[in-house]
This record gives sequence, structure tokens and C-alpha cells, in this order.
Amino acid sequence: MRWYRIVTGSQTWDATGDSYALNIELDISVGPNHAPANPNAAWCRVWGIPLQTILTANQFNSQPIQVYGGMQQGLPLANPGERGLLVQGTIFPCLGNWTGTDMTLDFYIKAIQGTSSVPGAANITHNWPAGQQLSTAVQSALQTAFPGFTTSIKISPNLIRPNDEWGFYQTIGQYATFLFNASKDIIKTSGYQGIQVSVQGKTINVVDGTQGQVSGPTINPWDLVGQPVWTGVNTIQFKTVMRGDLNIQQTVTLPRSLATLTYNNNTALPNNPTQTNLIQGSFIIQNIRHVGNFRKPSWSDWCTIVDAIRANVGGGSNAGTPLGGIGHA
Repeated sequence: MRWYRIVTGSQTWDATGDSYALNIELDISVGPNHAPANPNAAWCRVWGIPLQTILTANQFNSQPIQVYGGMQQGLPLANPGERGLLVQGTIFPCLGNWTGTDMTLDFYIKAIQGTSSVPGAANITHNWPAGQQLSTAVQSALQTAFPGFTTSIKISPNLIRPNDEWGFYQTIGQYATFLFNASKDIIKTSGYQGIQVSVQGKTINVVDGTQGQVSGPTINPWDLVGQPVWTGVNTIQFKTVMRGDLNIQQTVTLPRSLATLTYNNNTALPNNPTQTNLIQGSFIIQNIRHVGNFRKPSWSDWCTIVDAIRANVGGGSNAGTPLGGIGHA
């Protein structure tokens, strides 16, 4: 059974255990902090709103909002553990609409660094002495600016400058952009992804794909909506039922098989092509898009679309190395 919760400063809409919950639509894009998929591409509509609320829709402008989504108990394959926060940010604008008998509220959300709870404004001081590893400077800068957060830094030890470098940044997005550009300026190896900054709960992840991976949840066969597809040499896109437990830079593993078929005598069909996933292995999430219409019956109308890059054995991405023997769409 589908599930959502929308929390604003003065109102909550919640589908927990309520088969008669109001219909909602949403389209939410999430990207890395240095280059979000679209910083304004977070939208949500709530149907069945009272007239008085429609007439005073501007009361929601500039209010904080959190949109949660996923599944709840009610269907055999529904997993409540996969639901979570889809986006958090500030509403601007909120539009009240009345067309015929339909009354809706449209929330346009300015995301606070994707799904994170990091404050939108911060005073980040970056002090990077000559010869010091960048990881040390980043650790100090983030711990000072965000004392309530844990930092997980997995970046190359070769990120070193021959000169002192310092700067001040007003948001984590600005700082993430600096780190991405600086790392790409130092390491020019083909396929190096650069530093990516993302936030998961109370943890700030700073990774560049060279020092291991941020482990993510396993993608089960019954989570997939259709087959994953190749979008580039080592990049894929796959669609799952809506889930809020995925985050940028997590490493997820696609299942080898989609189903298990048996004869009447329970003999397995190990090589049957209908039970094998066309794309297998581990991939690092680059972008996420949540699309939903709570009342539409199709399973593709309540889903999460993920763009990811293939992870190599050593824990990084291998965007510069073609995959042999596999055709790409």
C-alpha cells in the first residue's frame, strides 16, 4: 500500500493507515550538492483542499516543508522499511487552484541540499595549508560549521596543493562546488569523478570514488519496475517502487535474477533467459527522481528513478573503462 506524509509549518497530510487519504502528486529531483539535478525541481500537489485554505494559500509561502514517501503494510511485497524523506526545503511559492469541483494546493519547493537536514545558510571556513591533505581541511571545516553532524570523508590522499588555500562559503552547496572543482583540477585522470558531497540524515558524506564506497540498500527483484537500461558506457538508469532510503553516492547492487521458475517436479531452470536481470553488479547513485500520483493504479505512477555509474572492484567508479562484451542502449 502506498504511503506519504507531508509536513509544513502549520499543516500535516498523512496517509498512514488511511485508505481514504487525500490524493497527492509529486515530482522531486535530487542530485549531488555541487550540481543538483535541478535545484528548483521539487513540486508537490495536494488535492481535496478546503476553500478557505485555497483562498489563503500564501500562508504557506516561505514555510519549511518535508515530503516523505514510500510504501506501508498492505500488499505482500510492500516494505515499510524503504520509506523515508524524499525532500526537505522551503515553500515558494504555494499556489491555490480551484477548477470546476477540483481544489488543489501546489507547493514549489526550494530544496535544502536535496534530502538533507543541513541548514540552508552556514559560515564555512576553509583553511588548507600547503602540503596538507585536502581531507584534513574538509574535516575541520565541516565539523566547525555543522557541529551536530558526523562527517564521513573518503577522498584520495593525493589531493594536495603546493600552496596555501583558504576561503569562506555561505552554504554547503557552495563549498561542495569548490571541492568538486578543486579535486578535478588536481587529479586529471580520465574517469575520475571528483569530490561529491551528499547528506544522509545526520551524516555528511564526502567521497570521490577512490577510497571505498558508501554502502546502500540491496535492490530486490520485486523492487524493480521493468529492466534497468544502459544510458552510457558505464551509466545506467533503473526504476523501483517509490522508496526514500536511497541517497546520492550510495552503492547499490542489482539482483542477478528477476524470478525463479520451476517445473512441476520442482527442478530449477538455471539458464532460462526470462529469469535473468540484463544488468547486474554494483553501481553508485548519481541522481534520483521521485515521481508519484497516489491514486493512479499503475505501479509506474509511484516510483523512484535512479541514475547510477558502475562501481569497480576497488570501490570507486570506473567511468573511463568500457565494459567488454555487453551492449549498451
